[in-house]
Amino acid sequence: MKRIVGALVLAVSFLVLGLVGPASAETIEDQLDCHPPQCYVQDGDPFDASSDGGVGVVLALALIAGVVVLGITAYKVSMARDIARRSGMDPDKAAAMTLLSDDGLDATYLAANLRDRDPSDVQQAAPARTPRERLRDLTELKAQGLVSEDEYAQRRAAILDSI
Repeated sequence: MKRIVGALVLAVSFLVLGLVGPASAETIEDQLDCHPPQCYVQDGDPFDASSDGGVGVVLALALIAGVVVLGITAYKVSMARDIARRSGMDPDKAAAMTLLSDDGLDATYLAANLRDRDPSDVQQAAPARTPRERLRDLTELKAQGLVSEDEYAQRRAAILDSI
């Protein structure tokens, strides 16, 4: 929200500066005592007294800034709604949080990831086996001929090193 207000203040500042520009151009025109479209200053360089003082440029910059701010805001709201929808939260509340706070999108992301999930969605990790169980399984694999003597020695050393 602070960024939006900052961009709007910047746009208004550009507008005010652009509107002040033509007044100063008229003052220069009066001082030079010449008539549009072109006046010549003392060193011979042309001076265009019919310019509008850059109001068009300022308005274009303000318009571009406004479009960028609106685009970023729309993107953040759509991301928050999508994250909320995927996690089973209310998309409208996520959009409101994004618009009303500086860290609304971050908060929605964290809430979605911390939310209790359906146990069927979470893959259960196999419980860690003790070194004794691992050595017993390795010995059985060697007895069945599935592991060579060298492989058995390497794996046995790795299991004992992990203790």
